[in-house]
Amino acid sequence: MITQLNLRQNLDDFEALYDMLSDSQEGLDTRQSEMFNAQLLLLLCNHIGDMKVLGEACALARVKIEIAQMPN
Repeated sequence: MITQLNLRQNLDDFEALYDMLSDSQEGLDTRQSEMFNAQLLLLLCNHIGDMKVLGEACALARVKIEIAQMPN
């Protein structure tokens, strides 16, 4: 079980990750792509397995979206 949210860079190849995510959704319509994203999220949440960590991640994701949508 992962017990602490890791905010340090933990991926070596962002381009490979992007390609993998893109390839995984190739040929899917918008609804299927949304379902894929939901399934992937649930699988990763189950892998993490710690509600405190998941809560921290949800809160941080929400803050990042709110900041990104603030007018300059």
